[in-house]
Amino acid sequence: MFTYIKKHHDFDEDITRKIILNILRPLLFLKQHKVVHLDVKPENYLVRDRGNLDFVLTDLGTMKDYKEYNKEYKLTNIVGTKIYAAPEVLNKRYNSKSDIWSLGQIILILVSGNIIEYKDYYTQLDIYDIMKSFKISRGSFNLLKRCLNIDYKSRIRLEDIIDDKWIEDYYLDKL
Repeated sequence: MFTYIKKHHDFDEDITRKIILNILRPLLFLKQHKVVHLDVKPENYLVRDRGNLDFVLTDLGTMKDYKEYNKEYKLTNIVGTKIYAAPEVLNKRYNSKSDIWSLGQIILILVSGNIIEYKDYYTQLDIYDIMKSFKISRGSFNLLKRCLNIDYKSRIRLEDIIDDKWIEDYYLDKL
């Protein structure tokens, strides 16, 4: 997927939303089995079908299970790729929503070509200001602020991404 994004980096919003929905599927599957991937990034998605923008999530070696939704668990060390890792993962903890931060980083790449390199001293307003500097649409900004929430308890749930207004408009435009 990383190579695909570099090659076709100027996606319109419809293509972007279709990609988001397709990369969301494997994460929803993992969630059904109470597992987080902890290394969600473009390099770990393989393109299965370019025509349908269908992707397969790979590199399952960092996966961890969880028993309770929204409960934090300890890690012995930082796992995954730091630039995509959720703030709690950088602090050697994870939860059922840790992959949502990483998904938000991928969405940010798709809509702006940029990523936010999280720093411990960032506030939520710092994250919003950085996103605003990338000049993205209001719809993608609203989804991203729900994905890239420093407080994991306030992050959007995976299944609610499908019901996000910006994503929902993609479906309505296709009717």
